[in-house]
Amino acid sequence: MKNEIKLGIMSILLCGCTMSQSALNYSNGSDCLARGDYKDAIPYFEECVKLGPNMSLNQNNLACAYEAEDHIDKAWGHSRIAVRSPPYNEEAFVTFKQIYFQMLKKNSLAKEGIAMKVVKEKLGEPDETSTMHSGDRLVYGVAALDFKDQKLVSYERFISPPYMRGGLYEH
Repeated sequence: MKNEIKLGIMSILLCGCTMSQSALNYSNGSDCLARGDYKDAIPYFEECVKLGPNMSLNQNNLACAYEAEDHIDKAWGHSRIAVRSPPYNEEAFVTFKQIYFQMLKKNSLAKEGIAMKVVKEKLGEPDETSTMHSGDRLVYGVAALDFKDQKLVSYERFISPPYMRGGLYEH
């Protein structure tokens, strides 16, 4: 019983240290973002992401810092996680859309008829895949790319993140 209590106390202390470290990194990173010091913000938010990898706010702030430093490929992965992680974060959705359209433009994917294989090569492995009566769908973050006969037919549809399924965002 005493060992269980000691173990519980140690868990609380370790969790508290992790949370206070994350809060300090978040505060320092946010200060850097507010000053426009995006390069300096990155290590703080990277540490936040290590401590809380499924926290939308941490992932979004890191994506913003990377995007501001023109590291769009790094921003891409973090924006995808941010928009798919609860709770719903409107800022993460806005950031994701900005980065998504930048990725499409950078990789010349913003047009119908692109082969699914090329999309996967340029955007990476999708977060979800599905087959529908009209073709296939790849989902990156909350962007649904629809294909018919392995050719892109739609790339401007945004769906609800997995934890909110049941409707489309109308943005």
